[in-house]
This record gives sequence, structure tokens and C-alpha cells, in this order.
Amino acid sequence: MSNQDAKSKSLIAFAKIFKSTGIKGVWLHLLNIWFDITRNIDTVERYKTIEIKKTYVTTAQSSIRRSLAHAINFIDKQNKHINYNFIELGAGKGKVLIVLKEIILKKFHKNFYILAIELDKNLCKIFRKNLMISGFSEDQNKALIITRSFNLDLKVKVQLLNEDIQNSSSKDKIKEIIKLGHTIYYCCDSQTK
Repeated sequence: MSNQDAKSKSLIAFAKIFKSTGIKGVWLHLLNIWFDITRNIDTVERYKTIEIKKTYVTTAQSSIRRSLAHAINFIDKQNKHINYNFIELGAGKGKVLIVLKEIILKKFHKNFYILAIELDKNLCKIFRKNLMISGFSEDQNKALIITRSFNLDLKVKVQLLNEDIQNSSSKDKIKEIIKLGHTIYYCCDSQTK
């Protein structure tokens, strides 16, 4: 694809965003682009597959940050000495977990066991790449763990499942995690219908 094609698609994307959500939507999209540029990752580029016939739509990182902080604050007020489980249904390119990691490191300093489920194999590859760039590394079991942390006692582990959330192995893994205690579920439905 030439640079001209990429610019044309960007202009079309901005026009569509402006038409559907106005100047605020354009501003949020620019913030998402800045989020990616400053971290050298790709979470904004629209994504389509023939297999699932869905369009990848990115959520504003500010919205993700607010909802995650709200959920963690709510649970944290009830019990300050707990660790968390986090289940993301439809993990996409990993933006939610990158934002979550930043919140954990800056404010909460809690241990997290994270289960990310994504159906699309290519999105799983992008997800893994984005998290590796963002400070995660693989352990011996191919789980992603935080490696660059000022708090060496902090444990954040991510298991990525490349399957449908309705599969029995996904359901079993979710049940297993729920038994461990306080669980936050995250599922963003960006589809307008």
C-alpha cells in the first residue's frame, strides 16, 4: 500500500468518525493515535477478517482507563489486601491490558492474574506483539508477565486463549479463575448494533 493510499484511508476514517461522533470523536481518535505512537504499538488501525465478518473498532483509551480505575477502586474500597483476577472477552490488540498495566504500576500495585480470550488468530499475534513491546515477556509456559517493574514483588500474569468464549476450555478456564476470588470482567462492545 502506498503512502497516498494510507493517507486517503486515514482521511476517510476521520470523515466517518466526524460524521458519526463529531469533533469529540475525532479528538478521541487522535488521542488513540497518540497512545500508539508514544508506545510504538498498533491498536488503532481498523481490522477486518472474512472469517468472523467483524470490524475491529478501537475504544478510546481514556474511556478504558476510567472504567478500569472505577472497577478497581470499587473492589479496593472493600478489601485493600487482595489480588485480582481479570477476564477480558474479546482481547483484540491488547490496548485494555496495556492501559491496565499502566494503572497497576502507577496507582494500585496489586497482583493480577489475567485471562484474555480472542477468537481471531491474527489479532492474537498483534496482541502478543503489542504487550511484548509494552514491557511484558514470556515465561516458560508462554504466559505474558510484566518484566519492567520498579516493584519486583508485583506479579502480573496474562494467559491468552485463541478461541471462542463459548468453547468448553474457555468456560472451564473462566470457572477456574472465578474460584480464585475477586474477578473483574471486561468486554467492550464497539459494534453499534
